[in-house]
Amino acid sequence: MGNIARKVLDQLMTVIGGFAGIPATASASKKDDFHSRTTSAAILAISAFGQAGQVAQQNSGAKSLAYDVVSVRQNVSRGSMKMDETADGLSSNNVTVWALIFFAYPDIKTGDQIEGMPAWTRAAFFNMEAKMDEGTVRALATLPEEERAKQRQLMLQAVLVDRFKMKIHHESRDRKTFALEIAPGGPKLRESRPDEEPSPVAMRNGRIALRAQTLDALTKVLTHVPDVDRVVVDETGLKGRYDITLTWAPDSQQNEADSDLSFFTALKEQLGLKLIPSKSSVDTIVVDHLEMPSEN
Repeated sequence: MGNIARKVLDQLMTVIGGFAGIPATASASKKDDFHSRTTSAAILAISAFGQAGQVAQQNSGAKSLAYDVVSVRQNVSRGSMKMDETADGLSSNNVTVWALIFFAYPDIKTGDQIEGMPAWTRAAFFNMEAKMDEGTVRALATLPEEERAKQRQLMLQAVLVDRFKMKIHHESRDRKTFALEIAPGGPKLRESRPDEEPSPVAMRNGRIALRAQTLDALTKVLTHVPDVDRVVVDETGLKGRYDITLTWAPDSQQNEADSDLSFFTALKEQLGLKLIPSKSSVDTIVVDHLEMPSEN
């Protein structure tokens, strides 16, 4: 795995692990601070792994590889949270099952897209080491980068089934969403050069930057903006790739933002787009069964 992918994977674990472990009784200010600090890392992780994850489903027809040895132990000492993909495996420390599911199924963008999780999954943390045999390492190394990402997601899904006895099914649920539409006056988007390669999303509070990305990729980013916090569905009909920069003033960062515009005003004035409250059928993972793993 490349340096950028490894960096954003570490950031992803900080985001989704914290999301899964933050107490429901935490103060509103603490939750707001958590959301503000982690949104940027979540979007970077989505950029690195989201597109590859579109095909990596549990019942994928693609031939999947598997880990040779997997060790799972409950973490009682806590410490820092980490998940690192190595050339021959996966090493994680202090992660929740929520974190593992979010990584294994990157099309799941918000917590309400997972139903039926037992209460213990928000409080139990695990250390996991998974190793491949030499043949699997060689086979994985021959694959293009996106296919490697898909295979690793399938391999993690298999671990969840084997060690946590996970049984799931997918259902469509009607959820409150936002439809991304073209605002009056038309779009204000700059098309990318035909030879420009997509680059990871850059985001911090009040600023998003995408290069050579589709509007579908933008919707995945917008889903995690605190002002939005819903699944966003692209209804623009625009199919190109664009270089996009959006700046606004988050409520909690008025004095530090690059812009004094609200998020929704900035979206309209800078990109010529708007978000319309809607309801859509959203893919949801329904957990039918999940067990605490036996240690080995």
